[in-house]
Amino acid sequence: MKHIFSLLLLLSPVFLYSQTFKIRIGGAAGQELDISAIPATLTFPNGIGSFEIKKEPADNPAQSFRVVAGNTTLTFPTDGDFHPLSFPADIREIDITINDAAGAVTAGPFRLHKSPEDTGGGADGEVKIDMPTDKTATEYLVNTLFKDQIYDTEDVGLKLLLTSRNSRRTSRYMGHQYIHLFFDQHGNSLIRSIPLGVGKDNYVVHVVYLVPKENPLRIEYRAVQNTADIEEGTVIRGDGDLQNSLRLQHLDPDKKTVTLEWAHTETLFTPSSFDINFDIVRNAFQLKGESLEVTSPVVVASKVIKVKKIYHGSIDVGVLKTSLENPTFMLTASDADPNLQVIKRTNSGSRVLASAMYTFYLSPVVLIEKLLMPEKVRNYKLEGRSFADDHKIYERIYPTVGIGLNDRLLDNIFLGGKWEFIRGGSVFLGYHWGKVNTLETEPGFEFEKTEVSQAAFDLKTNMQWKGAFCFGLNLDVRIIANLFQATAAR
Repeated sequence: MKHIFSLLLLLSPVFLYSQTFKIRIGGAAGQELDISAIPATLTFPNGIGSFEIKKEPADNPAQSFRVVAGNTTLTFPTDGDFHPLSFPADIREIDITINDAAGAVTAGPFRLHKSPEDTGGGADGEVKIDMPTDKTATEYLVNTLFKDQIYDTEDVGLKLLLTSRNSRRTSRYMGHQYIHLFFDQHGNSLIRSIPLGVGKDNYVVHVVYLVPKENPLRIEYRAVQNTADIEEGTVIRGDGDLQNSLRLQHLDPDKKTVTLEWAHTETLFTPSSFDINFDIVRNAFQLKGESLEVTSPVVVASKVIKVKKIYHGSIDVGVLKTSLENPTFMLTASDADPNLQVIKRTNSGSRVLASAMYTFYLSPVVLIEKLLMPEKVRNYKLEGRSFADDHKIYERIYPTVGIGLNDRLLDNIFLGGKWEFIRGGSVFLGYHWGKVNTLETEPGFEFEKTEVSQAAFDLKTNMQWKGAFCFGLNLDVRIIANLFQATAAR
């Protein structure tokens, strides 16, 4: 009896000081769990990076206890309230212990289990994912696949160019004539967003995605152009055999580590004059007996390249000053002797004419640049312009032809060039051919002094084509139309 009493005295602190630790996952509305009684069947499908913890009963005064999860140690006070703890990584399937201020384990270890679909084989079959060196698709593109070859050319888009630092041909579509778009396996844009397109440009779409290494059933993603809006060329469609997810691949069930690697596909689209609609698709395998069959493709994302029109010319109206005279000759009575008839000339000197002109977007500056630096000038710029990638201000010199609007329609013709110093506004300089009134005179003839008969006047006056230089200001009629539309909208 004495020995039993002594044993009870030794165990009395345990009975008198029973302590419980509870955790709560998901905030104040989350389920409270006693760490000593977490059901073995309770699993969590999503990663856990934080929980709240409290000790019952509270200590007075409160002490500082520690939660140890792997290499991470966090502290909390034992004042009886829940305290949030955040961990740097997922803590599922990791032994977790509660240590006192001295470092002694007072509770645990316990585990929070993954759901079977997240472990690749249930809580008893943990699968480790071994990521490649490049952790993201963008890092893989910039640091490995196209290292030192990706260039962002202002508003045009991304291009792949051979450089002194990397002269290896890493793509079938290198050079200034191609514009490259990059996406991950979820359809997210990489490096930069989709730029405004230009009609008939060559677009190459790349898809970068993760696949298990050394797996016979590899995932492949492709970009599939839905339609081509011009008749030339052939639509190049994605035809890869694709798997619908990493987890659906035929993996070795006994394998404890899945090593992932980056994969990449590129697809050249048919040029189009209108918006380019395309899908990023993923096909799937299914095993039937000993043969592989491809199931219907799954659309991961639908994208569109907004294509801006290519303009080959413009219609302008303007005001020109010309040095080509068109005087008026009249036979009238002399002021000195009313019985004599003399010729009077009026409207002499330079003139101001209204004009209508057509401008060809064929810039000689661009032609010279194409001869000197052919790889840096996009082909469409030789015959037109797009406001998505417009000519630079010093390139906006274009040949122009026009007619006058003051006299008969074809009595005045203009040929020259214009410089567009602001969009829609330009300066014209050229040559003016026009039908003008002429008078044949003899040596010593003087206006309003030399006597001339009616018959002689009729013989000496005529109309002839003559030419002279002219200059003026032009305005694109689209600017005027937009102004009228804006006014009407008010």
